[in-house]
Amino acid sequence: MAIAGVAILTKKEEVQKVYQRLEQLPEITTYGIHEGHYIVAVVETTPQTNLKAYLEEVQNNDPAILGIYPAYVNFEDEVSEIEIDRKDA
Repeated sequence: MAIAGVAILTKKEEVQKVYQRLEQLPEITTYGIHEGHYIVAVVETTPQTNLKAYLEEVQNNDPAILGIYPAYVNFEDEVSEIEIDRKDA
């Protein structure tokens, strides 16, 4: 599982609507609005989901999202799983 803390830049006039849409996505937990147009959130993806591709999909599917900027990313579990797989081989 990859976990990322992100700032989601939105069109200022659409920030509330984007916030509500993001709350509907089970992979995203929202934590508020900063400076009127950034949504603070945490994204948790399953090991089968590519974090970068998922964030690009979220942004591409919502024209009011101008950018998604990771502030923190943890993918330690995924590295551990790769190491375990190599030991088993």
